[in-house]
Amino acid sequence: MRQTPTIRAAALTGFDALARSYGLDPAALLRGAGLPADAGRDPDRRLPTSVINRMFEHAAQLAGAEDFGLRLAELRGFSNLGPVTLLARDEPDIRSALSIFTSYLPLHNEALTIDLSEKPGAAILACTVAGDGPRVQATDVAVAMLHRILRQLLGTQWQAQAIYLERPRPVRISPFER
Repeated sequence: MRQTPTIRAAALTGFDALARSYGLDPAALLRGAGLPADAGRDPDRRLPTSVINRMFEHAAQLAGAEDFGLRLAELRGFSNLGPVTLLARDEPDIRSALSIFTSYLPLHNEALTIDLSEKPGAAILACTVAGDGPRVQATDVAVAMLHRILRQLLGTQWQAQAIYLERPRPVRISPFER
């Protein structure tokens, strides 16, 4: 891993549209974070994860949207994670798919780890976003994307038994329940 963890610019997928929906200027937010206004043009470009995380937090604050990360995840598809998803979806079972996915995850995000632990009758997945500064929105994006990936792999009938987020309880809980 690099000294400063990076993430593919694909992490910005949907950011422009979401920011504009709140009346924000996405190019100004990118420039204010020290990134070029066209940072998301090449999805494989590497960007500092901590810069992206801070920008997501700032945008959520400006928008007054504590569910900004969840809404951002809704604007992304399974393919947003690049070639890793192609490998994972062809695996014979969910355990193998998750193994492939977690093994190659640093190709997308060097600061994100997903750990699987199994208990009788339950599998527990933990997402951790490493780095300096606030990571609430980035963690929300990661958990929401993991949920979407599992539903894609297991079918839309699959439901998580529970999802826990390490964050202050949101004022509006309905987006998080959804």
